[in-house]
Amino acid sequence: SLALDAASAEGAAPRPPSPPTLGDCKTRVWQAVRCTSAATYYFDDVFLGDSRLQDGGIVTNNPGVVGIQEAQKIWPGLPIRTVVSVGTGRGHRRPRDASRTRVGGMALSLEQMVEQSTSTQRVADELDSLCALMPGVTYERLQPVDARCEIGLDTTDPEALARLADATREYLDTPGVRRRIEALCEALTAVDA
Repeated sequence: SLALDAASAEGAAPRPPSPPTLGDCKTRVWQAVRCTSAATYYFDDVFLGDSRLQDGGIVTNNPGVVGIQEAQKIWPGLPIRTVVSVGTGRGHRRPRDASRTRVGGMALSLEQMVEQSTSTQRVADELDSLCALMPGVTYERLQPVDARCEIGLDTTDPEALARLADATREYLDTPGVRRRIEALCEALTAVDA
């Protein structure tokens, strides 16, 4: 997971580098997940100790690959067994308008470049392929796919946000998703014998 220290994102004086740690046994899993989903405008910043954290999407929209790299650095030689990617929801894919003119085609290309550079799903698809090549690794992407999730990051309309929350609750209440989450909880809390 990746959470960005908001003080450094706002141009505040950088903190002196901390010595590398082997993790933090005081931070709970729900706190780490909450830190990585503190998307600006959607959720308030998270405060843990002296750190004010915001979603790492400011730097990396889907930090799954960064999380794998960090885990390998923090725990070299230990196998990665489970990778969980939690999305904020996406709408259904729509076909592109092929009737655009040459100038419109340039606009379409720019639109595609922006979409690709900000796509969390592209990284999720790459993670799915990468984890399939890593023996013993389970990869799960949790993300509702629903038209109600088609809202901009800067949306503040309470009704649109309520629809997004409803779509997420319905997704989490789906029996198949509940079983996946229960299996993930078991995998993440299992103790090696």
